[in-house]
Amino acid sequence: MRLTRHKKTIRRPLNRGDENAERLLLLLALIFLTGCLIGSVFCGSSGPTAIFSESTGDSASFWQSLLTFSKFHIAAFLLGSTYYGVALLPLLCFLKGCVLSASAEQLIASRQSGGFAAVLLSMGLPAVISILCFLVLTSDSFKNASRLLSLAKGRPAQAVPYRLLRAALCVPLLLCGNAFSYYLSAKILTLLH
Repeated sequence: MRLTRHKKTIRRPLNRGDENAERLLLLLALIFLTGCLIGSVFCGSSGPTAIFSESTGDSASFWQSLLTFSKFHIAAFLLGSTYYGVALLPLLCFLKGCVLSASAEQLIASRQSGGFAAVLLSMGLPAVISILCFLVLTSDSFKNASRLLSLAKGRPAQAVPYRLLRAALCVPLLLCGNAFSYYLSAKILTLLH
């Protein structure tokens, strides 16, 4: 009796759909970074208009600040529920990058004493949280919008797994980022002066 060895098949941890998801996330991040570059070069001196601005005034409440902090996230999630999101979500990524960059440059210009360090403390951690959540939401929304476009064309498409769970996980992260920006960054900045 001859014993044969079975070849072990190595399961790849990422299937083809995950590779496409990584490429999509990378593409959206590059569009965002392009928006940052364009925003710092062309929009920095004039600053973003009030409707797109990432910063709130000193008299804004916590909830107004949260709405300002998460308006691009809300827009990305809502655009994922329509097939127009396929065209509009990359533009939203570009706009978010442009506005964030212009807001940071405007904040640097307004804070003469702290300069770059003050902006890094007041916008750094909230911006990292915001950008991470924004890219995750935008990627999921883009996949869902392209699924809706496929369904509108009569082709079958699978639902985006865990889309609502990832969106729900972004809510407490955005709350924490806004709380840091609203409560702690002003106290840290006063310690610098």
